[in-house]
Amino acid sequence: YPPRVRAAVVTRFGQEPSARHAAILRPLVNDRSLDVQTALATMLAEWPLEFASPLLLELLAEGAGPAREAALASLGQHLGFTPLFPIHGPREERLAAVRELARLQGLPATLLAAPTANSAPITDPSSMNSGVIQGSSESGVWSVAEITAELTTILKLPQDSAERADRLEMLAKSLPASLPYLTEAVLKVPPAQFAPLAKELFAPHDEAVRLVLEMNPLDVAQRRQRAAALRQLAATRTLSRVSLKLLGDFMRQEQDQQVWQEVMWAIDRDTGGDAAVIAQLAIHHRWPDIRLAGCRYVLAHPGMDRGLWLAPVIEDTNRPVRLVAVRAAGACGNPQLIDGLPVGDGSRVGALRPLLLQSTDAELTETALVALCQLRDDQAIAELLRRSQHDNPRARLRAIELIRETGNPRFVEPLIEQAWTEHADNVTSEILRTLEALVPAEDQPKIGGTTPPTRQMKVEAWAQWQAEKKQGQPDKKSSRP
Repeated sequence: YPPRVRAAVVTRFGQEPSARHAAILRPLVNDRSLDVQTALATMLAEWPLEFASPLLLELLAEGAGPAREAALASLGQHLGFTPLFPIHGPREERLAAVRELARLQGLPATLLAAPTANSAPITDPSSMNSGVIQGSSESGVWSVAEITAELTTILKLPQDSAERADRLEMLAKSLPASLPYLTEAVLKVPPAQFAPLAKELFAPHDEAVRLVLEMNPLDVAQRRQRAAALRQLAATRTLSRVSLKLLGDFMRQEQDQQVWQEVMWAIDRDTGGDAAVIAQLAIHHRWPDIRLAGCRYVLAHPGMDRGLWLAPVIEDTNRPVRLVAVRAAGACGNPQLIDGLPVGDGSRVGALRPLLLQSTDAELTETALVALCQLRDDQAIAELLRRSQHDNPRARLRAIELIRETGNPRFVEPLIEQAWTEHADNVTSEILRTLEALVPAEDQPKIGGTTPPTRQMKVEAWAQWQAEKKQGQPDKKSSRP
């Protein structure tokens, strides 16, 4: 429940001081909301000391900084003076000071030494009517609204303020239970605030965040070491979104090839958008081996939008980069790359179709042909079918191999027809292998019998399968004579 509900609990039970109500309110000493803790500490100034003292002493020991300050002020009102206390000291020092303060002032500090039968933290506001509060605030997961509100407050505070440090400490206590919500909220903060928050909230718990934050722009050897450590870490676990966002921001200025290679190895299995941003930076890098790594990432993790990133490198001067870029363009499936993307001067960049006519590089032409067929380009499909009918069996064999690479089911029917008239056994075998690759296994014709079917039997089975598809009849198992 939101802080306002828990604050209402403070108001409700604060109106009637008693040992029982003190026990009910005790879990709020560790409430995840700094405002709730502070409201409790302030309210206790109005209670009799015998009931307020145990809660105030516990707030001094366990509460957040502002709540400790409010508790000390309330205790001062009861005593008539403000005692000396290490408000911002470590917990062990505060605990010792609480024990000494209770001894010197004769304060009752043992009333709530253990939770009573009626003492339990808050989850259900309806329990206010029964006087029993259920669930654990300290161990509960923060809601998105709570985290967003707390971050909004934190961002308004000076970087070096004690209240900011205390509120960050409170948020950090919610980890790891609140990690998904806290991650989403932190990723949306202004860029200037992102790195400081990542350092304060995530670095103590996330090795990847620590490694990225430790990368020194002035020490290339140190950056290489941290990048290598990231790669090793990524081999055992998925890098967090916060660490990848930090890494993406850092890599915008990185020029060292070894650092880049280590980083690209670190993200090579990550399909998420935060890792893809780093790959996009790599694609536009000045070093060809870094551009190559970026293209390989997109080839391994294609997407329609990622295909657009490839437009400049489809025309790259480095041949290996260009080959992988063209292959990745086909995998991404974005038809805009058939004719390329328009640029300001009226020309186009990243067009695949001209590669069929202008390139003297046979491997590049074949790669572009496959990519265009993957993009369902009619001209490329017609060209590949023409090649599959070449007079030279070796040329036909190569065309069938390229057809299999396309994964395009439009080739199924012409391949079945060609299998009937093909005279070269090796080409027929390649056609059958390609049909098995293009048609899902559960949809392929089944051939009965106890011995392996011959090549001719397979050709006949595919022909029957095609005829039944055209007639709209269910696929039937063919039986061997």
